[in-house]
Amino acid sequence: KPAAAPRIEQRNGVPFIAPLDGDHGGSWIAVNQFGLSLGLLYRFDDSSGGIIRDYKSRGLLLHELIDCSTLKMVTERIDDAKCSRFRPFTLVALVTGQPAMVLEWTGSETITKSHAENLMPITSSSLQEGNVVLERKGQFQEMTLERSKVDDDLLFQFHRSHLPERGPASVCMHRPDARTVSMSTVTVTQKAIEFVYHPNSPCQPATADRLQLERTTIVS
Repeated sequence: KPAAAPRIEQRNGVPFIAPLDGDHGGSWIAVNQFGLSLGLLYRFDDSSGGIIRDYKSRGLLLHELIDCSTLKMVTERIDDAKCSRFRPFTLVALVTGQPAMVLEWTGSETITKSHAENLMPITSSSLQEGNVVLERKGQFQEMTLERSKVDDDLLFQFHRSHLPERGPASVCMHRPDARTVSMSTVTVTQKAIEFVYHPNSPCQPATADRLQLERTTIVS
């Protein structure tokens, strides 16, 4: 089903912004009042060892974690037992001023990677023919070399890109059976958080939804 536009909700008293998956009510991207941003991608190169079980939607895990205030809290809440309820996924956790964190659930073990900037951009594809992930990472590296820096404009152009051609390998993906259907932009400053949601392929026009939260700074 189509996703619902982002809204401001609360979990355990913590406000957050997230769009909602139309089928199961979870989400693939969210940001909370502390400026903690989470993004979830499916993993297609791992399996669950042939075990057949009634898995929960992976987007529900993101909602279970979105009341965390720090990256440390995210890692403390995740273990193999919790992850075994879900099919394989990659979770990206970001807080401004701190190294990026990537958590991978392979279906059999949880792997946490701190200082994960060198892994960016994180991408996935269900297409088995060709290495779509390497193609997209190569595109990003070429764009970065051309501009000598990563900024908002580069990221915007990357997500709208049809390189090497409009099709399954382009970041703005178009296949006979699937396409990129939205683009989310999260901006976190010292005082505020903004979530902009483009409810269409990034290359197509749409009226964006724009939501804001006041940021709560954690005093350590």
